[in-house]
Amino acid sequence: MTKVAVITVPRIEPHRPPAGAAIIAAVCEKLNFNVTGLDLNIEFFNQNKKDYYDYDAIWDETASPRLAQDQVIDNFIKQNANEIITQNFDFLLISIFGAPGRYFTKRFLEYIRPLFSGKIIAGGMGVEYSGLGSNIDCFGEILRKNNLLDDYITGEGEIALINYFNGRKGPGINNSDYIQSDELDSLPWPEYKYFQLEKYDYLDQPHKEVFITGSRGCVRRCGYCDIEKYWPKFRYRSGQNIANEIIKHYEEHGITKFYFTDSLINGSKIAFTDMCEKLANYKFDIPIRWGGQFIFRRRYNVTDEHFAMIKEAGGDEFFVGFETGSDRLRFEMGKKFTNEDIDYQLEQFSKNKLKVMPLMFTGYVTETLQDHQETLSIFKRWQRYVADGTITGIELGAQLIILPGSPVERMISTHGIEFMQDNDGIPVNNLWQAKANPELTIKERVRRKLELHEEAMKYHWPVWRQTSRLDDLKKLILKYDLHTTNKKTFFPIPVVSST
Repeated sequence: MTKVAVITVPRIEPHRPPAGAAIIAAVCEKLNFNVTGLDLNIEFFNQNKKDYYDYDAIWDETASPRLAQDQVIDNFIKQNANEIITQNFDFLLISIFGAPGRYFTKRFLEYIRPLFSGKIIAGGMGVEYSGLGSNIDCFGEILRKNNLLDDYITGEGEIALINYFNGRKGPGINNSDYIQSDELDSLPWPEYKYFQLEKYDYLDQPHKEVFITGSRGCVRRCGYCDIEKYWPKFRYRSGQNIANEIIKHYEEHGITKFYFTDSLINGSKIAFTDMCEKLANYKFDIPIRWGGQFIFRRRYNVTDEHFAMIKEAGGDEFFVGFETGSDRLRFEMGKKFTNEDIDYQLEQFSKNKLKVMPLMFTGYVTETLQDHQETLSIFKRWQRYVADGTITGIELGAQLIILPGSPVERMISTHGIEFMQDNDGIPVNNLWQAKANPELTIKERVRRKLELHEEAMKYHWPVWRQTSRLDDLKKLILKYDLHTTNKKTFFPIPVVSST
């Protein structure tokens, strides 16, 4: 029997078992393989709980490891790679969630590749990552050309991987020409039995929590987001199919909390409503709770009854991209709701005891000082929802990072966006300025970000991971000052990808 190890690498969040790897495990089970799940991310977390988040800049490749950190990574890789080698797997299937998985993956493969006699395959969005405005090879192709991988899989891995093991080549196998499936109900559900569920750092101990994926792609095309690069078409599962998966995990593993990976959990109103109805009618002995990224729609597109239904079905906490307090800027980003729409939906959340964490950032490419002032005003405007527990906190995320494949990348020429470059001439995607908006310098973006933090604290809004967010700001300024000291200037990108 073919023996495979499905491996997840740092960095992903440690609060739930990895959905991508669990799906690949389910595919391998259908192929009658002997499957072992290995989550190296949660192993690294449990061995380094005190310092786990100190490695974020290393995984993001914005800082080199200190000597002690380098030794920790090296020892961890050797220990786990040596254990893997002793188990005589035929295949190692490595799931790379995104760009933060590249650093560890490369070091891991450099060690294990000369010692492992089987085949190594990688998949996930991390293999597709290349660079901003460039035509260089994707990460998977770079690894393959350097003989660190045998093959890589892109896109709908459930389909391409079966084709691969059946000896076929084509879409999604060593290329990015994958075909999106419109039949998501036919794809296997993740099998979490291959992972040790007691090892995870569940946010609401002792309740176990897993991921659910109800859709792929997004109904919006927000200017800063790169989701369309990976999933150009929005597709969704039926509400019945999603509800059945939730019930399965509840019955098999006693899981009572679920987090949706969807770009928008309610991207399809039809499927979302159907799922809520099915869950509300199922007799759970222990009540379930679920949440995810949620979109606020225009006031006239939702009803009071809609929010009551969400609560009855187990809806709990949702993450909503407010992004800004400026209606003008929010619409320009591609969001299609106003502050008045937010007023109504916050009131409905409060009435039904639903919770929300707004997601916001400063420094969108066309942001003016007036837009910034309107953003500052929201902390007082919605403070009462912090006081009653409806708003559980706020995520004041990174400043605008211009991602490959995002709509704003295609605006580079229009807005005269220029970048500082690293020592290899690669654009640094958060060191940018725009000729069309010269007031929005790097230091002005930092100033506005600090002002958001100050205003949030003034009105007692809990800021999610505030210390690390402010540390990121410090690193940005230090990086900018270093580039300036080295007399580096801004340059336009000569070639912009066409995605």
